Amino acid sequence: MISLRFDPRFPAPEALTAPGGFVWWYLDLTDGAGNGVVLIWSFGLPFLPGYADAARKGQGQTPMSRPSLNVAVYKDGWENVYLLQEYPPESVTLDIERGELRIGRSTLRSWVEGQERRVLVELDCPVPGSAERLTGRVEARGPAVFPVKAPAPQDDPHAWTPMLVGVQGEATLHHGDLPVLSLKGRVYHDRNQSTLPLHDLGIAHWIWGRLACGEAGERIYYLLWPPEGPPEAYAIEIHPDGGLTVHEHAEVILGAERRAIFGVPYWDSLTVRVNGEDWAVIHKHKVVDNGPFYLRFLTWATLADKTEAYGVAEAVRPDRVDLDLHRGMVKARVHFIGQENNALLPLMSGPVRSRLGRLFGQLRVKPTTAAEETP
Repeated sequence: MISLRFDPRFPAPEALTAPGGFVWWYLDLTDGAGNGVVLIWSFGLPFLPGYADAARKGQGQTPMSRPSLNVAVYKDGWENVYLLQEYPPESVTLDIERGELRIGRSTLRSWVEGQERRVLVELDCPVPGSAERLTGRVEARGPAVFPVKAPAPQDDPHAWTPMLVGVQGEATLHHGDLPVLSLKGRVYHDRNQSTLPLHDLGIAHWIWGRLACGEAGERIYYLLWPPEGPPEAYAIEIHPDGGLTVHEHAEVILGAERRAIFGVPYWDSLTVRVNGEDWAVIHKHKVVDNGPFYLRFLTWATLADKTEAYGVAEAVRPDRVDLDLHRGMVKARVHFIGQENNALLPLMSGPVRSRLGRLFGQLRVKPTTAAEETP
């Protein structure tokens, strides 16, 4: 289903050209009080409208043909800003050696110097219905993650790589002259690539989560349900020096099952056990994103030594991604740069506090063209 790999070169050329495949970089920065920012820069993001559907019909598109940038900001556990923007390929440049992606006017870098990984993101994004842009900077640095005890790399089509975890980062964002976010928090940064579509990886459901364990580092749990049977469970510890240890074949005990508003299942609590002992007892605190195939939670957990940790978690149902039933709703949240967009896009994206004003004022704002977003 997935393979933990630390290949120095990323992305692999075949992942960029495989029909229906995907490549993405993920970064979140949170402070434990419900404030945070999530960034995803990608080629072939499976959640883009029409991408998975084309692959299911045997007409898979190449990841390079569908570049995108996703920015989500949370304040006190509520969505404060949301942008998912798809850019024309000609407005994107990728420098693998420098670990740099330029997408529109934004630059996103993730690279290693010695034993240290650095991340620097400089955002400059159009906002639907507004003449003002979302601009800002997110940066972090710390020990690059390296395997201490991990499964032997498998020849799996899906490769997952944690890269920078448990260090302090900083983010500052503005919409025009108005401040949106000024935050120092704990960082998690990884990457994923696959030569197969997400729905062809043999994953019926997954839950991923991370726990900020103070000076002890970070804990990550990955639960992967096959089409039939119980989930595979992985318990992962990343120490302050970047060393990664995987406890394979961990056990999971599920609490009371719930269904979100669109029917995605989740559990009030999860107990992850290693060698017969509780490794972490995780409790859902709040749902902060609730969609037809994706959920994001704020969580808290009790560890084996009775200390507590805060965290975030995500649940995904690949078989529900890009279905006809939901596609119209998803398209209303995606800003297609240089293309015609849903009339309700300003109401569904950008800063929350200006959505109504941008919806009714959008006729006074010239739509963003592809040429204007070409670096």
